[in-house]
Amino acid sequence: MRAFSPAQPPSNRTAAPTTLLTDLIAYYRFNGNGNDSSGNSRNLSIDSGSLVPGAINSALSAGYAINDALNVIFGKELTISMWVNLGIDSVAYDPAAIMSLTTDLDPSERKLTVSSRDGTNVRVKIEYTDSTTTIYENAAIYTDVLSDDQWIHVVAVVSQTGGMLLYADGDLIATEIHPNEDFTVTNISVNTIPNAESKAGDIGIWKRALSEAEILQLYNSGNGLDPVGESLQEDNVAYYKLLDNTDSSPNGNNLAIYSGTLVPGKVDGALYAGDAECIPSSSPNEETTISCWINVGPDRIENASVGLIRLFGLSVDTRGISFGSRDGSTALIVFSYRYANNSVELVEVYYTNIVSDTQWVHVLVRTKSTGSVELFIDSILENDNFYVPEPFQIGDIYISSTADYESKIGDVGIWNRALSDAEIRRLYNSGSGRSPYPTA
Repeated sequence: MRAFSPAQPPSNRTAAPTTLLTDLIAYYRFNGNGNDSSGNSRNLSIDSGSLVPGAINSALSAGYAINDALNVIFGKELTISMWVNLGIDSVAYDPAAIMSLTTDLDPSERKLTVSSRDGTNVRVKIEYTDSTTTIYENAAIYTDVLSDDQWIHVVAVVSQTGGMLLYADGDLIATEIHPNEDFTVTNISVNTIPNAESKAGDIGIWKRALSEAEILQLYNSGNGLDPVGESLQEDNVAYYKLLDNTDSSPNGNNLAIYSGTLVPGKVDGALYAGDAECIPSSSPNEETTISCWINVGPDRIENASVGLIRLFGLSVDTRGISFGSRDGSTALIVFSYRYANNSVELVEVYYTNIVSDTQWVHVLVRTKSTGSVELFIDSILENDNFYVPEPFQIGDIYISSTADYESKIGDVGIWNRALSDAEIRRLYNSGSGRSPYPTA
């Protein structure tokens, strides 16, 4: 059996194969909510627990989530895939993470259970209850769990012929043949047990039996693979690599570059000593995220404004990030909000970790549906001390960097939603940066 290697940074992950979208019923990333990322709107209601960083996206920890208003005909085939973290050594095989598909039409159920950790061992089990309440199961002990923070990829497959297959970290660990029958799902639930400190995330459900090759693609040598693709492309209004004026999102919100030079940036390109603008297609939303990489240039021993991104609303309201010149190791980074009545609120942070003229800093502002505004610098929450209580519709995007101070701004992204903490960390990517639209 192959030893597990912990998941690598997202930049090492490959694009999702198209075949993994075939017969995908639901996919749960848990990036801030229980929404279904497959596009089928089979969202989960999170009744308890918390959402935490996962193997690929995020995960449900010590909680319960359910959708009990479904009617999905599966036939005889099924695949359940999920990444689990079993937490501390519990020296027991109590259930720690459970993914269940049940029906109200008869007593049928399909359930994938991963036990709490006993040393380096966990028990992986698929249970199949037919309409006569006869229970069939297939279970195996997986022996390669080496640490409390290790993520394991587990997959259960029910095939047309009645085969019940279990995989762990890409390896087939058990197979059984049992009678099989058609199955209609009315309830999907996920349960992670608080006592075991377990987590489960990136849960996918297919109404067919995935092949061994597809399961290996999902495991991706321990790096993980999101079959839906890049979550950072969801609700992305515009993304400017600034290698040219084009918007990398499918929305076509290209920039008009009025002045300045396009130069190498942190991830892709950047605007130096110039300004650019776009009037985008956008809809009103209570949530927005603005992300960019900035270079404030040489030490100027002052805090003059040297660059900004500003979103103008359809009225006089605006939202924007601005940044000041460097005074030693410090630069002033500001998020401002101008209300329709012309009053202004500011979030100001003196960022003190700038050590060279060539240093790039990742700045991100997230406005949540609760109205809270949060300023992140290099993926760390630095300030969340005011609230914006109203929806906002982007009427204009404006980007500027100041020639006199040799500043640059690049890799600008704007979303019509609040990115999750996990997505913010993925954009920062341990300081290396990453694009939601990587160059092929």
